[in-house]
Amino acid sequence: MSDAPYASYRLTPPVDVPAALDQLEIDYLTVRMDRLLVIFRNAVLNIEIGEKTLGAAEQVTIDVLDAAPQSADTEKQLVNQFLDQLETVTETAWSQSSAA
Repeated sequence: MSDAPYASYRLTPPVDVPAALDQLEIDYLTVRMDRLLVIFRNAVLNIEIGEKTLGAAEQVTIDVLDAAPQSADTEKQLVNQFLDQLETVTETAWSQSSAA
């Protein structure tokens, strides 16, 4: 997996990321007030909040830390599938911004 962050996203309006993950029943581990590790489709995603906290995220960086080698999904597909699910429950527009 890549060493650099995969992509940075701006959220309008801000999102309570842990609450959205709970609603989707996606497992995660809070590392810090601005960082989560998420288990999504046999992959580990690193989510870091640029400003604010996990409960009011306005900008996030998502990096695929580990994915199953036999997985047919690319890192980009995993992130897109993850964002599609979050957009559904949060009713938030996730627009890609320049990588952090």
